[in-house]
Amino acid sequence: MKKLKYTPNGMKAIIKSGHKTFDNYCVSLSPSSVVGGGQVSFGIRAFNTKLNPLDNPVAPGEMQQFDLKQFKNLPNEVRLFIQENGKDEDLMLFSFYHFHHGVETVHGWIITANRDNTENKLLKMWVTGPTFKSRQVMNYVKDYVSNP
Repeated sequence: MKKLKYTPNGMKAIIKSGHKTFDNYCVSLSPSSVVGGGQVSFGIRAFNTKLNPLDNPVAPGEMQQFDLKQFKNLPNEVRLFIQENGKDEDLMLFSFYHFHHGVETVHGWIITANRDNTENKLLKMWVTGPTFKSRQVMNYVKDYVSNP
């Protein structure tokens, strides 16, 4: 996984995806839970999680559905991938976006897991943005939040 470099004051990562608007909007990239500045990411608990954080029993899928509510406009194909691959394994879900003139552009989605002795292993990436620049964004960010 690549490491970011930061501006001299340390307040913003230097992002060079080739999409100027995203690069200026994005504050940083992280393989962990983040809200804001170009990235939203949260852990998604396995479908077969049996207890909530208070150790109370929950129905299968209840915690996974709770976690997925953090993501607005989650594409159905991403949701299906999580249902198929997240039965007994916790996953990490990422969304990358920017706002320009009050309009949000979601460039894509990434799912990682700790698998095969690899932390943050890239399982799947979707490009959902409207132009070729979204592919540039996603190909750039995946190297900072996941391992091949």
